[in-house]
Amino acid sequence: MQERPFRLALLVVILVLAVGYSPPVQTVVRHGWRDVADLVDDRPARAVLIIGNSRVYTNDMPFMIRDIADAAGDPLRWDVTSLAKPGATFETHWNDPDVH
Repeated sequence: MQERPFRLALLVVILVLAVGYSPPVQTVVRHGWRDVADLVDDRPARAVLIIGNSRVYTNDMPFMIRDIADAAGDPLRWDVTSLAKPGATFETHWNDPDVH
């Protein structure tokens, strides 16, 4: 009888850990902390737009660039955003009015 609640509790713990450590959840958590930290960051901001394809958003390029700039001690806070579409080419972005 004692074995069933233990198994259920173990299953719940495993599911919570699996979801909590999944890449999409980790990305949301990291970005959330960055947004909170930006509220108290008094460095002057520089806006950067990255235009790309699936390699940009799959690898979270804006976050990586911001991390590199912060690690290098840049006196500016880089507000990096991306406009990335899967399989996009230069022509795709050129014809997109959002890019202009």
